[in-house]
Amino acid sequence: MNNLVPTERLCPHPRNDFYFSELPPERYADIKRSIETDGIRDPLKVTLDLMILAGHQRYHIAQDLGLANVPVVMVDVTGDDAEYQLIADNTERRGEAETDPIRKARIAAFLRDYWGIKRGGDRAKGQNVPLKTIDDIAGEIGESGRATKRILKLNDLIPPLQALVSSGELGPLAEGSVSLSLVNPDCTRCYLRCNRRWHAESARDELTNVSNGWRSSGDG
Repeated sequence: MNNLVPTERLCPHPRNDFYFSELPPERYADIKRSIETDGIRDPLKVTLDLMILAGHQRYHIAQDLGLANVPVVMVDVTGDDAEYQLIADNTERRGEAETDPIRKARIAAFLRDYWGIKRGGDRAKGQNVPLKTIDDIAGEIGESGRATKRILKLNDLIPPLQALVSSGELGPLAEGSVSLSLVNPDCTRCYLRCNRRWHAESARDELTNVSNGWRSSGDG
């Protein structure tokens, strides 16, 4: 059932920015123009305590335009189920999981754990449904199974390298970038600390060399 609720009572999901980038300015502007003209025709999806699951951009536009009330659909979910709804609804609406490789890796990691794939599969809360696999994650994020396994490794990068991958400074997602997740974290921290004038291109080459040397030494 649709309800009108005061905009000021809504709160964004705390993990929305963790999983999803802001819309490009031109797309945001298009949605804003539409809402200025016709209002919010597609209700936001929220939990019973008014935490937003789908509609964060519409919420921000409502704030920008000073709209006192917004239409919502309430769903009775909490915890991991609410987080899954956040990911599923936003991925479907955007037409893709994410363009930022690090955020896509976070989505993949959540789905892996939510579906119990790390433990060999789960039957979705005991229901008689097929086991989920890495291919199900791949389908959700729009990648092949092999690429999804590589993407998951991005979660193992230390934060400074994740920031460089997100910004695109380490280039497009490729096996060379993902191989950095195999670098000993102490080595990468030392390299980042000792090289203050750090250029992404030389860093990529150097860290790949470090990674190859670390793996060939048998450490870890």
